Amino acid sequence: MEDFRQGFLLYDKSQEKFALVPPVTSWVTGSALTDLKKSLTTLAQEQLVPAGVDRLFRTSVTAVSGSSATITTCDDGSKYNEQNPRTHVVNPSSVNLPLSEQYIFITWGMTRADGHWAINSITIASSSSAAAKSCLPSG
Repeated sequence: MEDFRQGFLLYDKSQEKFALVPPVTSWVTGSALTDLKKSLTTLAQEQLVPAGVDRLFRTSVTAVSGSSATITTCDDGSKYNEQNPRTHVVNPSSVNLPLSEQYIFITWGMTRADGHWAINSITIASSSSAAAKSCLPSG
């Protein structure tokens, strides 16, 4: 879990800086790194950085096999938004999302790399899936 946290923090920090921050490429590999690079291009073009609070909960290791592992988590993005770092203007499309888009279920594929675990893939469950619905607040 410690390696997952390290990869996740470097992923986030890269998004905030619009660039791959060292040593993110040791902690994020494969399709997860490809996705990160695409998001950096988009965020830089739109001049947006993650802002607000993005809380992971129900995080657990669900499988370990040799050099691969799976971590699943729910993501509470109800207080998350995007903003321009210079003007501090919030992206209106990141505010007031439907509840099913604020709470998501993510599967993180992990692989052994350089003596530690690295995030290798990221899969977000569709909002209609049972896994995603399990992340919604009750009531």
